[in-house]
Amino acid sequence: MIQVIERFHKILEYVSTNSGRACQLGELAQMLGVSPPACANIVRSMVALGYLNSLGSRRGYVLGAAVFGLSLSTPYRYLINVARPVMEDLSRGHNTLTVLVVESGGKRMELLRMDKESTITVSPYAEGHFFNLFKVNTGLLLLSFMEKKRIRYFWNRDNGPENILKIDNFDAFYNWTLQTAQAKELILPGTMSAPVYSGGSVIAALGITYRDGEPEKTFAEFRTAIQLLNSLL
Repeated sequence: MIQVIERFHKILEYVSTNSGRACQLGELAQMLGVSPPACANIVRSMVALGYLNSLGSRRGYVLGAAVFGLSLSTPYRYLINVARPVMEDLSRGHNTLTVLVVESGGKRMELLRMDKESTITVSPYAEGHFFNLFKVNTGLLLLSFMEKKRIRYFWNRDNGPENILKIDNFDAFYNWTLQTAQAKELILPGTMSAPVYSGGSVIAALGITYRDGEPEKTFAEFRTAIQLLNSLL
């Protein structure tokens, strides 16, 4: 077997076995019997491809959305099962679209989508299901809970005309993310989102679209739903 593929497989197997926590680079290197720099090269590629998700500098790695796309028997399966009835209740009787999204390789990926007719789709792992984080409410929310170094990386890589905030200065944008993270929700015209937590870390975002009419009632119901979802995880 080609050595790098074998190591790729061992890392996936190890992180999957320890899915209840984040795995550190040092322990992955020790498991492989290689130096941390050598392990970091493999892990960096796995993050870029979406097979691992970095929780930030020295905070470890968990399985990424690409693994979900290959098999539903991953940590995302539990998240989807828990979120599904909460999203059903939130969408029932309202002219809203509800989505559950994760970040994978610096892109926004939908796991669940429910429209007003209560139609749910589980998005497969495919290029067309990834979106620029700067383009949508839930993507901006996920950015807000990242470390500054990581936010800057995605700013340099992906910021442009698609940034719906139209902020063209990184420092101003970073200050905006700090305020959003502190608020723990994001309301933009026609959309609202909030973070989904597990083990004290943000693992996903729940978002809705809403129509004019009774936005405060919609906001209150959404806040109740996200509180319930986080209490169940």
